[in-house]
Amino acid sequence: MRSVYVNWKGKASFSALTYLILYGLAIAIPLVLVLGGLLFRATSLEREQLDLRILQVLDDLVDNLDRDFDRHLTILRTLASSQAFEEEDWPVFYEQAQAGLQGRAYIVLLDSAGRQLVNTYVRYGEQPAMTGDPDTLQRMLETKRPVVSNLFTSLVVKKPVFNISLPVLQDGQVRFILNLGLLPADLATILSGQKLDSEWMTMVWDANGVMVARSRDNARYVGTTVPSRMREQSQRAIIRTANPDGIDVLHTTARSQMSGWSVGVNIPYLLVTQQLQSSLMLWGTAATSAILLAMGLGLLFARLITKPLSIG
Repeated sequence: MRSVYVNWKGKASFSALTYLILYGLAIAIPLVLVLGGLLFRATSLEREQLDLRILQVLDDLVDNLDRDFDRHLTILRTLASSQAFEEEDWPVFYEQAQAGLQGRAYIVLLDSAGRQLVNTYVRYGEQPAMTGDPDTLQRMLETKRPVVSNLFTSLVVKKPVFNISLPVLQDGQVRFILNLGLLPADLATILSGQKLDSEWMTMVWDANGVMVARSRDNARYVGTTVPSRMREQSQRAIIRTANPDGIDVLHTTARSQMSGWSVGVNIPYLLVTQQLQSSLMLWGTAATSAILLAMGLGLLFARLITKPLSIG
């Protein structure tokens, strides 16, 4: 009779321990799941905020690029309204244009046939006979509107440059073309002015897909062709791809309406995965702690409840 009683107490102790631990787990597991859901939501919100930040940087760059182009067109319009230009006094116009630019760029004046009349990069009268950018000349004659050229090698600078060009009309036809010649380094200054984290990378390429400026390693990439996977986007979206360095990145692009050029922004995809890993580690640590706490409390309460039974 004594052994039966002991066995009954043993069953009672075992049952109490088991049930209390299960009870603790029944409380802990839903809390863990809720915590996991909250962490998942927080991670999703962080990703959404990152996407919005990327798009905001992209829009700011496009706006800055267009403002810079418009500012240069204002310089050209001012020169075109000067008395020396109206009187076609090219030596005086040369001096005025060179003094006004102060070496930050150079002016090339063409007639409608593409002959160079003035080029402030060289001494007056030493300009090349014809334009080094006939494609832009043809576009100007067809559209009769301001044009931002694609990247080309200048006849006088001997380096890749681009022009911002203004047509000067007479009787509805192009009489002259004023070109402001600029180096890609001028655009690189705009990109670096964004003050972004070192992981971010921004770039600008022309309508032919040729790199004009890059926020990192600019000299190395100017004149290279941007991979089609990075520039062929039918709609505004953030995609995952590999950049020219072979790094897995989140990438998005937008087009400048004024120039027809494109702007791209990307950040390493590793930043996103690190964020996710941190959230998963936090969730795993919280889940493990909650389960161990539930089991520990279950064991403690089981001992407190079954101890009087074993003594009795």
